[in-house]
Amino acid sequence: MLAAAQPILSAFLGAEAARSKKLEPIHGGQITASLYRFGHDGQTCVLRLLAPVTRPKHHHEVSLTRAAGTIGVGPRVHFVADESALIYDYTPGQTLSVDDVRDAPVGERLAQ
Repeated sequence: MLAAAQPILSAFLGAEAARSKKLEPIHGGQITASLYRFGHDGQTCVLRLLAPVTRPKHHHEVSLTRAAGTIGVGPRVHFVADESALIYDYTPGQTLSVDDVRDAPVGERLAQ
């Protein structure tokens, strides 16, 4: 398991349960964070390890992610680790490329 993830998963799940978790990397978002998917209690969660270089802005990201989850327009946040990591519900989808966004039908759907 990724060394940086172990203490966060241990705080969320307990040390024994955390050791048995398999983390699957999620591609995208690597400028501000590293993302990993894992199963917990029959659902899929995301561990978002926030990049140290963006640390001064973490409180904004954590607050906004929590607020979005609370009002139902973003994933529900289950755990925050000292503003260095979040665990929240996984939302299936795909990362859009620049070419995807330039595609007229995709752009129209984004604008709605």
